[in-house]
Amino acid sequence: MSYTKAALIMTDNTGNKDYLSVIVFGLMMVLLVVLGGLIARKWGPYSKTLAEKVRVMMSTDNRPRGEPVLSKNVIGGKAGKALPAAEAMDINGLIEEAKVFEVGEEKTNYRRWAVALGGVLSIMNGWSGDILEIKGNRTAEVANLKEMLSRDWGVNNREELLEAMTWVATEGHSREARLYMELSRLYGDLSEDEIKSREPNIKEEDLRILRLVKQHKGSLDEKLVYAWDQGRLVLLVRSGNMVGYLSKKEAWIILDKNGEVAKKRFSSWEEFGENYALGREIWGGATKGNQARGLIKILLSTGGWWQVIPWGYSEK
Repeated sequence: MSYTKAALIMTDNTGNKDYLSVIVFGLMMVLLVVLGGLIARKWGPYSKTLAEKVRVMMSTDNRPRGEPVLSKNVIGGKAGKALPAAEAMDINGLIEEAKVFEVGEEKTNYRRWAVALGGVLSIMNGWSGDILEIKGNRTAEVANLKEMLSRDWGVNNREELLEAMTWVATEGHSREARLYMELSRLYGDLSEDEIKSREPNIKEEDLRILRLVKQHKGSLDEKLVYAWDQGRLVLLVRSGNMVGYLSKKEAWIILDKNGEVAKKRFSSWEEFGENYALGREIWGGATKGNQARGLIKILLSTGGWWQVIPWGYSEK
C-alpha cells in the first residue's frame, strides 16, 4: 500500500471518528438539557426561597422606614421599592414647603373632604370626621394618641412620625400588594399544596393574602390598596398634630396634597371605600375587612360623613 493511499485511509477514519464525536457530544447536550428541564420543573425556579425571589423581583430599598414584604421567617428583612414618583408624596418636601405655607380657611368643603378620607378610622376612634382637631379631653387624648402611635407605628417623636408618613405615602401596603401580585403571577395555577411543597417556610398568612390577591386581581391591578394607605395617612397627620409632632401648617399641607392624590386615583366614595376595605381585609383578615365595610356603610348612609360631604367637594 502506498503512503498516499494509507494517508487517505487514515484521514477518512479520523473524519469518521470526528463525526461520531460530534454526534455523541450533541446527544449528551440534548440529554443534559432534558434532565435540566426535569430538574428545573421539580425543584426550580420554585426551589428559590420567597426571600430570594423578592430580591430578584424588587431591589432592596434603603429608606429609613420599611416593613417586611412577607412573613419575617420567609423574607428575613425589608425589601421592595417605592411606588413610582408620580404616585407618591414627598413628605419631607412638603414639610419644607410648610415653612412659607399659609393655612388659610380651614373649614372649606375641600378640606372637610380631605379629612373625611380618614373617615373609617375617625369612627373607630370616636373622632370628628371633617376637621383637623381631635375633640375631647386634651390631656387624656394626647396620652392615648402617643400610646397608639408608639404601639402601632413605632412612633415616639417627630422624626419617627415623618418616617412613618413617608413610608405610608411612598410605599405602604400598596407596595406589598404589588409584590404579592407578582408572586401570584409566578405561581400561576399551582395549588396551595404545591406552593407549600416548594416553599416550606411559607406561612398560612402569606397563602391567605395570595388567595385574596388572586381573587381581586382586576381591582388591584389598577388601584392596589391606595385608599387603605391614604386613610391611614390622615390618621397619622391628625394624631401627629394633636400630640405636637406636626404643626398646623405642616398638617394641612400634607392633608391638602393627600386629597389631590386621592382625587386622581378615585372618582367616588364608593370606589374609595371598596378599595379601603380590601386593603383592610388583606392586612387584617376577613373579620376586620367586614368591620371596615360596615363602617363604610355608615359613612355612606343618610347623615354619614361621606353622604354629608360628597365626593364633589374634592374640587377646590
